[in-house]
Amino acid sequence: MNGIGWEGLELMVERAVARLAELRKENAELRERLLALEELLAAGEGAGDDGRWRRERQEIGRRVDSLVARLEELLEETEGPGAA
Repeated sequence: MNGIGWEGLELMVERAVARLAELRKENAELRERLLALEELLAAGEGAGDDGRWRRERQEIGRRVDSLVARLEELLEETEGPGAA
């Protein structure tokens, strides 16, 4: 023999096969995660979208303020002199 026993060689091959199976599983999980992140990015939900979100939030705040002001005006009209 060449100095490597069959049992040692078989053990090395078994370990390599087990490690390859682990790496394949990890690779599949990473591919799924990458696809999910790419979908989020394509949908505009990525980290670089802070400016758009901030503008949208400001616009919503402005609309809410406008509605509150209008409701206050309506309330004053209904509570003012001559209101029934």
